[in-house]
Amino acid sequence: MTTSWLLLRLIILNVIMLVLLFIIGTAQNIIENVDIFVIRFPTKLYVSTLFLVNFIYVIGNSLEAVYNMLWEKKMKVIDFEKKFFKASLIMTLVINGAGILIYLINKGSNGH
Repeated sequence: MTTSWLLLRLIILNVIMLVLLFIIGTAQNIIENVDIFVIRFPTKLYVSTLFLVNFIYVIGNSLEAVYNMLWEKKMKVIDFEKKFFKASLIMTLVINGAGILIYLINKGSNGH
């Protein structure tokens, strides 16, 4: 149950990340007035988001589990997993927000 729950939440996190990045890519197409069939995907933003979000989620839950075992705390994985899921969602928004700001700054500095 515990492993499947963590895997399900990790998959949900990655799907949310992909959907958000596809929305950003679509918005970029609308802003730049390119052909409607051209699909752009912010690959650099995806890689950085994928690494940092999964790092926070997996390492955070692992360290929390080790901490609970060392101090013999009886805490369910579902209870402490919630805070790392929320932190990962916030990190997704922060990284993608920074990516949008960088895109807008670069677009403004190029004079387009």
